[in-house]
Amino acid sequence: MRVPPRKTRRHRPRGWLVVVARDEDEIHDKLRRIFAADRHTRVIFDRRANGARNHPWVARSLRLHGFAIVPAVGNPAEERQTGVYGGQHVGVIA
Repeated sequence: MRVPPRKTRRHRPRGWLVVVARDEDEIHDKLRRIFAADRHTRVIFDRRANGARNHPWVARSLRLHGFAIVPAVGNPAEERQTGVYGGQHVGVIA
């Protein structure tokens, strides 16, 4: 007897964070203009004092391109209280 393949639940990201390297002001300004009307995307500077704490693929993208796009995950209750992505966390899609 064959067992049907198990369905995996894929969660869609709640939105996207465009994380820009701290020293890339021009890229930050340009991406903020591009995504200004997109309520599902937020452009932020990398706030981590120690870049080694970033995921390796994020650190590489920041180094090569000056920015990285990551899925935003957060608590919906916090979002209602603080705005679009209050209490945001960076998620990883493997």
